[in-house]
Amino acid sequence: YASPRGSPAHSASPSAVTSALSSSGYTS
Repeated sequence: YASPRGSPAHSASPSAVTSALSSSGYTS
């Protein structure tokens, strides 16, 4: 997936990343 620019892509667990992207309006 494409991580939001300015956000560390590997600092969180995959599920947390998915949740954050989801709440931000991103789709994985």
